[in-house]
Amino acid sequence: MKDSRELLDEAFFTWHDHTFSVIMANEMLLDYLSKEIEKLEDPGNNNVNGANSSYLWCGKKIDLAELIYALHYAKMVNGGKTTIRELAGMFGQLFGVDLSKDIYRFHAEIQQLKIDSTKFLDFLRSVLQQRLDEDNE
Repeated sequence: MKDSRELLDEAFFTWHDHTFSVIMANEMLLDYLSKEIEKLEDPGNNNVNGANSSYLWCGKKIDLAELIYALHYAKMVNGGKTTIRELAGMFGQLFGVDLSKDIYRFHAEIQQLKIDSTKFLDFLRSVLQQRLDEDNE
């Protein structure tokens, strides 16, 4: 067993480190328990993180979240009856990306971008328009 004196040595350890590590450990435990509960509730769906997905999302997670929110607000999936968390789970499973714990934080980040809040959707629009223009030439 380790000597607890190193916990008192401020050159080795600060109380902020300890507090941060306890918070991180609790968050990791919460994520683990949530995934285990999901496995128990839906035993047929063992692919929670999309680990077996043959498709790979190559953009940023926040870009995928922007797309998910756009589809949700436009009521394009099940007439808007699908929740954000369900959409995040579907897209996450499809593309092998775990969005479940970050999906609401991404909404706040998108809202904070006052000038360019739909940056990814604007990018997609410009890429599509450019390709259509090239095909018409």
